[in-house]
Amino acid sequence: SHGKSAPLTCSLQSDKSHLFLTMNRKEEAVEIMRGNLPHSKEAFGEFSDEVDETYNLLASVDMAAGNLESALKYYRKSVTIRELKYGKKDRRTKAAQQLVKSITSNP
Repeated sequence: SHGKSAPLTCSLQSDKSHLFLTMNRKEEAVEIMRGNLPHSKEAFGEFSDEVDETYNLLASVDMAAGNLESALKYYRKSVTIRELKYGKKDRRTKAAQQLVKSITSNP
């Protein structure tokens, strides 16, 4: 398939945002990630690894900028995806839960 919601297009946009992050072009990276998120959901599914990764990247950029509320919103979405996909006892889910817990207990 072609267009913004094609898996290849979404993957390329994700790679581009990663590149911009490594170049310290955070605003551009975030703009790409946020713009690509609905297309990634359409291409890979609401609870896909790709969407989870985007939430985690957005959260980490927000954390670095001191935007704790926004970071928590994205990290909680990641927890939800991991709970549904892997279960509450999976190490990936527990790691995401622990991260949320550490942020909320040390504001």
